[in-house]
Amino acid sequence: LNAANAKVAEAEQALDGLKLEILGLEDDLSGAKAEATRLERERDGLKEQVATLSTTLQDAEGGAAQQVEALSTELQGVKQASGEKIQGLENDVNAANAKAAESEEKALGLEKDLLAANDKAAELEQ
Repeated sequence: LNAANAKVAEAEQALDGLKLEILGLEDDLSGAKAEATRLERERDGLKEQVATLSTTLQDAEGGAAQQVEALSTELQGVKQASGEKIQGLENDVNAANAKAAESEEKALGLEKDLLAANDKAAELEQ
């Protein structure tokens, strides 16, 4: 009977050891679940940040594209205006050249008239 009681006591002690081990494993499991939950929350937060950054990047790209288009349009306008200005200046230069040629012709005509008048005056003096 003593041997049987000793066996029972030994079995109860082994059972208590197993119960303690189970409690330890349950604590480990509970800790692991808490860590998994924390990591899932962190992952969800990171997914949100990625989505926000992606949207921000798309908005920035769209804004940059609009800005480039606006600058391109503005540049075209400047090119056109400067081309028109250059054309206007060329027209002014051509007009001034024509006026200068006209004035030169007039000056030559006046010079001829003056020479003729001098000749006439020299004739009259003789």
